[in-house]
Amino acid sequence: MIEAPYESLPDKKRLFSEMGDFHIQALQILVAKNILHENNGIISLAPSFYSSAIKSLLDESNNNDYEFFLELVSILNQVSVFGESGLKKRTGLMEYRYDAL
Repeated sequence: MIEAPYESLPDKKRLFSEMGDFHIQALQILVAKNILHENNGIISLAPSFYSSAIKSLLDESNNNDYEFFLELVSILNQVSVFGESGLKKRTGLMEYRYDAL
């Protein structure tokens, strides 16, 4: 029998921790492409994200779920990552008790 290493995942905290470097690299790429903006550790959409070039790219895409993703991003932007009611606690993936609020 051939092993299936991708079928067996480590526990969720370990997997989340191991993916951290990839997440950081993805964010750095989006900052470098002027899609995201970082200021004192806070990441937000860059002003250029709202340019006509981005809008036309989204309009031309074949993504039929555009409105769904727009709503999803809108909701996620309102959810805090930190603190007692943040995503870190709710998912159980990261320690939240020592977050600076």
